[in-house]
Amino acid sequence: MKRLTFIASVLLLVVGCAGTQSGSNMTMASNSNYEIDKERMYLIEQAARNSDKNVRVIWVNPPRKKSKN
Repeated sequence: MKRLTFIASVLLLVVGCAGTQSGSNMTMASNSNYEIDKERMYLIEQAARNSDKNVRVIWVNPPRKKSKN
């Protein structure tokens, strides 16, 4: 019974690790042809500051634009 529990635990660990993304996939996205659009961010933040309402901007996914390279 202990052997079966050990084998099941190892299999769950292997299956769990196989389902996760590797760090190399994340670096590919950062090396893409896009860059953060700082001009657009500035315009949106200025509009929020100048608004009559109490607007707070929190960037989760900042706007991106194609890089010139």
